[in-house]
Amino acid sequence: TKAGRKGPPRVTVNTTMGTQSPTRFPEKVSALDHALLSNEARANDGGAPKFSDDEIARLSSPDFKEVNWDDYFLNNALQSDHSLSISGGGENNDYYVSFGYLKQEGMVLNTSFGRFNIQANQNFRLNKKLNLGFKVGYIPSVITEPTSNRVGSMLTAVAALPNTDDELKTPDGRWLARADGVSNTIASASEDAGQAITKSTRLTGNVSLDYSILPQVKLTGNYGFVRNQSRLRDYTKILTLYQQHDHDQVASRTEFNSLNIGYASDTQHNANLLANYTQQFNDHTVSVLAGVSAEWFEQETDDIFTRDFLTDDIYVVDAGTSDPTFWDIGGTAFDWSLASVVGRASYSFRDKYLLEGSFRYDGSSRFLSDVRWGFFPAVSAGWVVSNES
Repeated sequence: TKAGRKGPPRVTVNTTMGTQSPTRFPEKVSALDHALLSNEARANDGGAPKFSDDEIARLSSPDFKEVNWDDYFLNNALQSDHSLSISGGGENNDYYVSFGYLKQEGMVLNTSFGRFNIQANQNFRLNKKLNLGFKVGYIPSVITEPTSNRVGSMLTAVAALPNTDDELKTPDGRWLARADGVSNTIASASEDAGQAITKSTRLTGNVSLDYSILPQVKLTGNYGFVRNQSRLRDYTKILTLYQQHDHDQVASRTEFNSLNIGYASDTQHNANLLANYTQQFNDHTVSVLAGVSAEWFEQETDDIFTRDFLTDDIYVVDAGTSDPTFWDIGGTAFDWSLASVVGRASYSFRDKYLLEGSFRYDGSSRFLSDVRWGFFPAVSAGWVVSNES
């Protein structure tokens, strides 16, 4: 919506940098308190204790070194935002161009977000009666997150995990399973378990035309669109976890690796043509507006799934299994449209007594053909008491 102003080019540069910190993650009790409270809860229900006396003694020992797994999953993250804009104009035109870049390192392990944006606006005064405007925007972005879109469930799982003295990895970097048999959520969230990358683009455009046929009559036309495209590449690797107390013994291993590719695109269009007449006769003001408008939307999606890759280093469909029983291919399409005829007439006497009538005649593709169109009239009146003498 920004526009330039008459004058030489104006250059504006903005840069901000900062950090993001988790603010509402639940604070946990110690491993000992967790064990004591768990046993108390079970005793209140008439059940057997979850933790034995030997385990309570171990948790009470000064040699017990508690490991807070939350610190491996959540961290402070850097964020930077940079923008450059150039604007200016002459007697019969103005322009505005901007460039921006946003980079966010994720507070959650294996997450990040990056975005560029480019915007160009240009207005022309072709003559005393005719104005023409253009707006174009382009925004590519990249989202990185753990595989299978499980950040929400992983946050819940980590928040529910009690503190323990279990180590996360072996000294040589291999992931370890928890001694209590609960899944190692940190390992599952890491890039060693896989990664989902979504690359998106948004393209926007708008052209507008204003034509003053007479001083009292103005014609306005406008067309705009928004097009979104995205590609998801979600690859799940084979993740091996080793026993806490025997680093050569495998505790669990992912059954197979897999790749999910998703494409999505949608476009929304909007067009309208309006005529406006305004005239004042002494104490009387009359305004009439009439026009047509249309909106339409189209969406398509495609998904491909395959598995059993020979290596976790090649993320293409052809590198997966040749057995079609393990393929999953799908797609969808969706569209709708809306057309309208609109009108409005208003009358004002000395800005004290007001009368207005309006209507819409709408047709929507969402309804069956015999009930697709509807007429919606409205009438209103007003009295501005404060304008009485």
